[in-house]
Parts: sequence; C-alpha cells; structure tokens
Amino acid sequence: MNPGLIYDIEWQGYVDFIYNLGYNVTEMRAILRKSQWNCSQEGTDLNYPSFVAIFSKNASHPRVKNFTKVVTNVGDDQSTYQAFLKTTHGMSVNVEPATLTFTSKYQKQSFVVSVHMDGKAPLVAYSYLN
Repeated sequence: MNPGLIYDIEWQGYVDFIYNLGYNVTEMRAILRKSQWNCSQEGTDLNYPSFVAIFSKNASHPRVKNFTKVVTNVGDDQSTYQAFLKTTHGMSVNVEPATLTFTSKYQKQSFVVSVHMDGKAPLVAYSYLN
C-alpha cells in the first residue's frame, strides 16, 4: 500500500484542537488521560486530511475559514498531486496551490484550503477534496 501523501500530526496539535472545541478541564483530563497539559495556540486547524468549518448563525456573509495543511511525500521521488473538489450549493472551496509537485521522497509541502460560505448556504454543507 502506498498512500502517496501523509499528514504529520504532533501530540500538541491534538491538545490544542480538543481544547479549542470548548471542552472543560474534567473532559480534557478524560480525553487526554493526563492531569496536566499546555495549550500553545488556537488549534482549530488540525493538520489532518479532513476539516470542519464551523460558523456562527450570526456571522456576516461571506463567511470564510482557511486551513493550512502540511503533507509529506511518501510516494515516488518525482510525484505530482492535483486537488479535485466537490462542493454543494452556497459553498466554494479553493486550494492554493492546486498542484503539489515533489522532487524527492519525504519532501514536505504545504497548501491552504479556503472554505467560503455565502448567504445561500444550508445550515450543514458538505464538501470533499481528493
């Protein structure tokens, strides 16, 4: 099996992400199975293949959320990956850059996924990136 690209995640990224979802101290202890931890930054942008953009009902339009992702090439030395998107009505998703070209195995590159929701978007909308 050759996944091509992998998303590296550190322990701290999980801690920041869970904390910024609004869990209280008791819940954090249960989830992390530790009594002490440190939250170092806003962690709503977990370096993971999936992402969730949560907007307040009262947010002004258009609503935008950016996700920065870092991937490592574990495929062939000379590899190119192109973003393919599927979105629903009222939502647009942009990927920059839309193409990642690697020249070596284990090379890292980043890209930004921008989710834009307009006033016509349903309360729950789905999209995916291949």
